Amino acid sequence: MIAPTRLPLPIRARISGADAAVWGVAAALTFAVTLLAAHSGPKVPLSVLLGVLVFLAVLVGFVKAPHVVIACAIPYFCLLPMMKVLVTAQLGPTKDVIEIAAFLAAAVLMLRRRFLREPWEGDTQVLVLTLLLLALYVFNIGTAIRGGNVVSLEWFHGVRLVGEPLLLMLVGMTVADPRKTFHWALKSLILTVCGAALIGLFQQVIGPARLITLGYSYKNQVRTIGGHLRSFGPFDEPFDYAAMVAFGLAGVLLWAKKRTVVWMLGPVIAAGLAVSFVRGAALSVVALIALLLARKGYASVATVVLGAAAATAVAFVFLASQPTPGKVVQAGPSTYLTLNGRDRSWRVALGNPSYWPFGRGVGVFGTAATRVAAESQTPTLDPRFGQAADSGYLATASDVGFIGLGLELALFTRIIVLLRAAIRRGEGAAWFGLGLFVIFLLDAALRSSLTGFPTAHLGMLLVGLTLAATRKPPPISRNLATLRPEGAR
Repeated sequence: MIAPTRLPLPIRARISGADAAVWGVAAALTFAVTLLAAHSGPKVPLSVLLGVLVFLAVLVGFVKAPHVVIACAIPYFCLLPMMKVLVTAQLGPTKDVIEIAAFLAAAVLMLRRRFLREPWEGDTQVLVLTLLLLALYVFNIGTAIRGGNVVSLEWFHGVRLVGEPLLLMLVGMTVADPRKTFHWALKSLILTVCGAALIGLFQQVIGPARLITLGYSYKNQVRTIGGHLRSFGPFDEPFDYAAMVAFGLAGVLLWAKKRTVVWMLGPVIAAGLAVSFVRGAALSVVALIALLLARKGYASVATVVLGAAAATAVAFVFLASQPTPGKVVQAGPSTYLTLNGRDRSWRVALGNPSYWPFGRGVGVFGTAATRVAAESQTPTLDPRFGQAADSGYLATASDVGFIGLGLELALFTRIIVLLRAAIRRGEGAAWFGLGLFVIFLLDAALRSSLTGFPTAHLGMLLVGLTLAATRKPPPISRNLATLRPEGAR
């Protein structure tokens, strides 16, 4: 007789941390939708269901195909300000949905790497400095020392505005296959910026009056200087437009390898940048010229040119004290500040020397305070601190003091060191990362742009992608063609 064969016992697969995180997110969403249905009845709003669907799609996309999701997110973020004006303002929260999905996807990927014991492509020092800076914002030591309310609506907006770009940088450092994702993102950025430049040139043709009839306003988007319209493209203001177009110009000049791309798209992007009539755009062009000279081997000349651009930015920050037309903020019984009176703004923002180590407190001064005042339609407790911030570094010093500003500058220095090291290894993509980051730093000196949307969000995301893509050389398998002898198949 033939002995009966024994079937092997089923093998129980271990549940990884990444799988547990995905199941936890799904359970939380199910619970949230259930609570909403119990509160509002069996009919759940269609917008909520679409939001959940988009959230899940983006979450899965960031884990499985980040190159596609990021390439699509770049034009969407750039077009979102225009769609909020021309279509509906309810589209605003969609960018938060996308970013929260990106943060959760990065957490899932980190858990997966930890479970599989795979190395992380990011830099530990950048991670530590970022977390320390965020911790200062979360604990809000400056407000606690003053005896104020540590947790407030201003604090929430301050933490959110600063935290989102920094976390997006970590997302860029965490994505799978960062080289492929970087190439897709750069192509998307260049094409998107070229479209934005065409919109800016078209705005010059139709003029301010026609733009007002389309739904824009003189108070927000439409601005003129010397009788010329400052083009703003699909963005909220000319300064965001100039910064994003400069990012795209950096991609064309420092990354694009095909001459047809440079000669066809470069002039369009440069013309679009010129019609913004923003002085920061001139500094960005000078910085890009300096980096081009350095790439060609003229390091000493490039250092002088880049130093001149940096010195000009510093001069604008500390010496531009003459009042110019713009928003006026009363700083005292007989003292009025404008957005360009930066030396006075520094004195008002920093206050007494006792505030300097940890700042006045998160959200007391700058964008967060202005955001809360606009939402509540009531003036802030101290009108001096609502709109006088005209430098990203000033806003940081006011929020978390010189200790926080020191951490921020240390973080930026570490990023530059990593990009320079990648350039020495022959990583061409690092030139773009350095160009973009230099433009970002110069722009932050001239206005409060470290928290701006979409400039800070997309800028830091692309910086994180560049760091991950240039951290290690490409796999050996990609270079096998260069190692084969001639005639080998």
